[in-house]
This record gives sequence, C-alpha cells and structure tokens, in this order.
Amino acid sequence: MISKKSNKPQKLPMITKSTTVALLLIGFIAMIEYGPPAIPLVVGPSPFNSGSLGTSKLAQILASEGYNVIPVTNWNKTADILKTGCNNILIIIVSPEIPYTAEDILSIKRIISSCDSVSFIIADEGPYTNMILSAIGSGTQIISSRRILEPAGDPYPYAMLETPSGYAYYLRLDKAAPLDVKNGEIMGISESLPVASYQILNKSKVYTLGDGSIFLNQVLDLPANVSLSYRNFINQLVNDLTIPGSTVLIEASKYVSTSNPQELALQGGLNVLSNPELFLLLLSRMIHPRFWAPLFFSAINAYLKNLMSFEPIKIIAIIIMIFVGYRLISRNIGKSVNDTKLEDTSEIDVIVDTQIRRTLLGKKIKLAKNDFIALYEVMDQVISKTVGVKMNEHDNMVKILIANGVEEKVAKQYVNDMNRLYIKITKKKFRPIIFSWNRKVSKMIKLSEIVPVSYTHLTLPTSDLV
Repeated sequence: MISKKSNKPQKLPMITKSTTVALLLIGFIAMIEYGPPAIPLVVGPSPFNSGSLGTSKLAQILASEGYNVIPVTNWNKTADILKTGCNNILIIIVSPEIPYTAEDILSIKRIISSCDSVSFIIADEGPYTNMILSAIGSGTQIISSRRILEPAGDPYPYAMLETPSGYAYYLRLDKAAPLDVKNGEIMGISESLPVASYQILNKSKVYTLGDGSIFLNQVLDLPANVSLSYRNFINQLVNDLTIPGSTVLIEASKYVSTSNPQELALQGGLNVLSNPELFLLLLSRMIHPRFWAPLFFSAINAYLKNLMSFEPIKIIAIIIMIFVGYRLISRNIGKSVNDTKLEDTSEIDVIVDTQIRRTLLGKKIKLAKNDFIALYEVMDQVISKTVGVKMNEHDNMVKILIANGVEEKVAKQYVNDMNRLYIKITKKKFRPIIFSWNRKVSKMIKLSEIVPVSYTHLTLPTSDLV
C-alpha cells in the first residue's frame, strides 16, 4: 500500500472557543463588580481645576506672559528638583483646603535656601497658610475666624489694593478675612481693616492677601470690562515680585479631589459642555458595564417576564429548552474518541474483518457522526473506483444494486439514507432528525453489506470507525 502523506502544517487551537467565551464572561462580571475607573478631579482652587473655583486661568495667564509655570503636587519632590540651585522663584498659594505638614514646611524652607530669590503670594481666607507665614518669619497672620463685611452685612466688600511698585486697584472681594500685621507694610484696606500686606525677609518678598477669590477662574473668566482690573492687578503684582522668565510654583497639592461627577458638578461649579475633564469622567462612567449592564438586564428580565405570561409563548419556550438540553446532552454523553484519520491512498484494499464487525455491531464502541462520514467516504471511493459510479448518483447507484440481486425497495432506501445523512452532517441540516447516531450508524454498516462482494472486497478502516 502506497500512502500519500501531506506536509501541510495543521493549526491546533491552544484555547477552545468555550474557554474563550468563559474567560470573557468572567472578565465582564469582574468589570461590573470592580466598577468604573476612579479618575479624581480637584474641586478647589487648583491649577488643575478648570471649573469656576479653579485657578487654571491664572496658570494660563502667567504662562502667556513668559513665566515658567509649574503646578506643585508634592513639595518634597519639588525641593529635590531645585536643590541643585535656581535663580528667581515665585510661590503662589491660593486658599489651600488641606493643612500643611512639617515635611511640607521643611521642603519650602529647602527651596528658599537653594534658590537666589524666593518670593511669595499668599492669598487665603483660611487658617492653613499661617503655618507657612510663621515658618518663613513673616509678621503677618490671617484672621480666618473673621470676615470683612459691608455695612449692610454683605460679605463682598471693596478694597483698594496696592502693589509693591505703587500701582493701586479698586477690587471687590469675596468673603475676605482681615490680617494681623505686626511687621511689614499694609497694602490694602477694606472696611477699615487691613486685607493685604507686603514684607521683605532677607532674599524673600512676601505679599499676603486675605482673599483668594481674586485669582479664581470665576473672576478671570468674566467679561473683559469687568475682569481687566483683576488681570492687571495680578500681572503687576507678579511683575513686582519677579523678573522676566522666572519660575512660578503654583500650589496644587492641598486641595480635595473626588471622582464623583455629581459632587464635581455641584461643588466645583463645573459645566459638562465647557469642561473636558468632567466630560471624560462622565463618559467613562456611562460606557462602563456597571452603568448600563444592570439597566440592560433589568429591561430584558422585565420583557421576558411579560412575554412568559402568555401560555403559548411559555409552551414554545419549554419545547426550545428541552431541545437545547437534548442537544447539549447528546454532544457530551456517549461521545466517541477520534483517532487520526488515515491518509488517502492511491490503491484501496478492502477486507471484511469479522472481529471488528462484531465489536462495532456488538455496541462495545459508541459510534458517532464522524464514523458515518468515514463509512460513506469508503463506500463512495470503493464503488467509484470499481464501477465508476458515485454514491450521490442516486438512480445509477440503485440500478447497480438491483442488477446485483438487491431488492429495489432495499436499494432505494439504502442509497437515499446514505446521501441524506451525509448531506445532514456536511451541510448541517436539521432534517432528518437523528436521536441516536450510534444506532443509526450501526444500521448503515449492516445495510452496507448489501454491496455485492463479486466486484468489491469491503474493509472498513478501523481508525475511522473508532
């Protein structure tokens, strides 16, 4: 027997489709359980907050004036970067919401000692910057427990603020706190209370203002005729404390952050349409399965519950479930184990092996679809090479069987069953319905013995029938 072997490489799947589906399902459930990504956004006067209470506009204005603007997220790391030496530094701190630690204060002192000149703009109505003022030797403290009020009681008084170079600006404040100025020059008065001071300490200049609202986006984003005086005050003040091209460090580490979109929208004054950070945060929440999956499955459950209230639909569903269950059971119970199919050969030698026949028909081995395919292909190949007729040539095949002594009814049934079953398997047809492939294949093996041995010696390859 001469065998023709194929050298074509075979693709062997490392992971089955069912395993892939199971892993995807596990990952989907894990995503729902874990929740959407937490993307924290700051609420307060941080340069990273583009809402109305942020100071991102301040950073943009200073950057457009040629300053090197750096938001400080960690004072210790910033001090490490500047420890090799620096020229002129301006530190701007606007209304911090978290207290400073001893390590923060030490880091700020390291920056002062490392750089040639370090100036400060401290605009705050709260208590936390008093630690910094004391640490650098300033004689000014912010009285955070008080607010400057107009005679009518409104917390929005006006103040005449002066810069170190003598420029004066008449600006409205927002819930400002008065200052306790022991050393230094008072640079602003509001309702007879000091609200701004200026002091020179060795190589540092310190300008303290008891109100941070002047530097917020809600003021700097006002129409030009309103915001111009505030912009001019900020530009002149920074210009008086620095030289062109100086580095400006803006506080960004002492503000509360949240990943709750509702809290951001309410507390931060953010507008979804004009704020890209909030828009991306909301988008990430909406496309995450934890947002839409419960709603989706709840809607499906309600729909199916309503649908199953109709008796005809309920009966159809039961029938479908029975059929699907049968299909799953029939695939996994009594399933045969397939060996490698024998290679096609140029010569066919067919021998009847009674021991194999007894084993197969004695039901010692379960037969399946692929065993029928092997039977069909062997019979088709043998008959084709012997008499030149293919199994799917129905009429010619029937005539040959009748001519060799097979009854016409039996011949037609055999040829018809062989071809219908072959088409069902290869074309994946629903009909004819087969309840037991083992019983059906055994029957077709017995019927195949009607092929007369006068013109063929039939042997069924054992590797295809196991």
